Amino acid sequence: MDQLRQGRFVLVYDNDNREGETDLIIAAQHITPDSIKRMRKDGGGLIVLMVDYIIAESFQLPYLTELYDKASNFYPVFKEVAANDIPYDSKSSF
Repeated sequence: MDQLRQGRFVLVYDNDNREGETDLIIAAQHITPDSIKRMRKDGGGLIVLMVDYIIAESFQLPYLTELYDKASNFYPVFKEVAANDIPYDSKSSF
């Protein structure tokens, strides 16, 4: 926790039975262009910002899976990348 408070990245391994991935995590208040660059370079994949449900609702933010569903009507490739093979509820995570 001290590392997060100091604006440093921490590595968190989720679980062999989940995704088996290690995530780069940093506290949002410490995000800089350089930290975004590091996440893209060293982490790859998605860059995710966690917000409280009430905040997301007030901004009418959809779940990523809802965006993929709508976009797949125009861009069929989104059907390929939609989270349909993860061992947990995609809406609870993205």
